[in-house]
Amino acid sequence: MTIIGIDHINIRTSALAETITFYEQVLGLKAAPPPHMDPLRNAWLYDEKGRPLVHINMPAPGEAEPPLEGLSRLNHVAFQCSGFAAMLETLNRADIPHRLSGGDGRMRQIFLHDPNGIRLELNFPE
Repeated sequence: MTIIGIDHINIRTSALAETITFYEQVLGLKAAPPPHMDPLRNAWLYDEKGRPLVHINMPAPGEAEPPLEGLSRLNHVAFQCSGFAAMLETLNRADIPHRLSGGDGRMRQIFLHDPNGIRLELNFPE
């Protein structure tokens, strides 16, 4: 067996609508009801090629949700991207805090957080 990439990430949050809006409006993914799941409690977000990259699920009834201020062993999620200038414009227009890195001729990066406090790394090969 060889791992060839990340299939998807899963975010478990009670902020379902806010999380869907963020990934649609900021990262350009498209939400759709997941197959065989309650669409009021779950969503899948697809890239432009129709691949489901982000799965969002609400906590089960009675399931404790970690506080936003809490720490996780998950440090960040990285996406390979294109359209660096357009992404900067989107983030600036929406007043979303972010940090830039790279620009050495190999890779430019943008770091930001989603509504759940998950750190995202957007990689733009040059």
